[in-house]
Amino acid sequence: MNECCSNCRLRLRLTKYDYSGKGCEHTKLDGFACLAFAGEGDAVWMVGLDPDKEMCECWEERKK
Repeated sequence: MNECCSNCRLRLRLTKYDYSGKGCEHTKLDGFACLAFAGEGDAVWMVGLDPDKEMCECWEERKK
């Protein structure tokens, strides 16, 4: 198995829910959210890397 950000359990897709207008507008965002530091209260917005090649020491296997 290739251990990288794209298959890490801590990686989430990003979608912006904008309620500032009439109703709610959904927008898919670039990059992804990394929850490696969720225990410290942070979700990190990761951009500018290739999720199929990059990884860190916090990688966790995604549950099926």
